[in-house]
Amino acid sequence: MVERSMPGLETETLHHKLGVRAGNTGGIHLREVRVPASHLLGEEGERFKIAMSALDNGRLTVAAGVTGTARVCLEESVRYAKERETFGKPIAEHQLVQQMMARIAEGYESSRLLYSWAV
Repeated sequence: MVERSMPGLETETLHHKLGVRAGNTGGIHLREVRVPASHLLGEEGERFKIAMSALDNGRLTVAAGVTGTARVCLEESVRYAKERETFGKPIAEHQLVQQMMARIAEGYESSRLLYSWAV
């Protein structure tokens, strides 16, 4: 475990994020940080498994978040396409816009189903 007070640890806050705006996320930079043996997790040879387990849980969280963001994008695209008019009709009635929205819907449904299968 790396403590915030250890020399070489730098953190930064990310601003203007898309999606999880309420989440306290940022960057972590480790520059020649010395970690004492007492701060190591697990036994030698087992640490990679511990790290991968943590990443697996994180991947599911990220997948859920981006799937939700894709849903909002789809809903907002449909709303906008119904409101915005060109050539006297909503752009939702134009074939190219319908194709674009269908691709967004396809991506969202694929993401949603894959996430559901994974959990």
